Amino acid sequence: MISIEEFKQQIRDFVRPNRFLVFVQSPFGSLSEEERILCQSSSIPDYQISSIELKYLGNTIKIGGDYNFSSITLTFLNDYEFKVRKFFEKWIKGISSVNFENNLYINEYLSNSIIKLHQLGRNFEILRTYVFYYCLPVNLSNIELNMESNNQIESFSVEIQYGYWDVKWKL
Repeated sequence: MISIEEFKQQIRDFVRPNRFLVFVQSPFGSLSEEERILCQSSSIPDYQISSIELKYLGNTIKIGGDYNFSSITLTFLNDYEFKVRKFFEKWIKGISSVNFENNLYINEYLSNSIIKLHQLGRNFEILRTYVFYYCLPVNLSNIELNMESNNQIESFSVEIQYGYWDVKWKL
């Protein structure tokens, strides 16, 4: 059995879930540095591969199929000028507006849409970066208004679907 001292020598440090930074680029620009720090939460996506069943000599064999990408959700604190919310509202309206005046073509709103999720270390150095390509905001959540919430900050979430993602190591 490994001793505590041996364990401490083998493990340099642990990654903390509250050390992250999000970079969002849409066809209309990107979030500024002060707007990016308003991101309160996000998640690192899971890997999902569907399986395909093949019948072979009376047996069923499962082989790997296509990737299934789950969406990511970004939660932001709402500032007094609604800067981040306006950013996502403009993006969504550019994809599909009610009066069809400002709609972008598919190649315009997908090719320029990238989200980078940086996992940071203890000293805020970048440990790993998840890059999401062909991003599409599909849900901008409501903001709950309540007379009893006098000591709270408004927040809202954005659900993002994407074409695929990749990992960039910094270590």
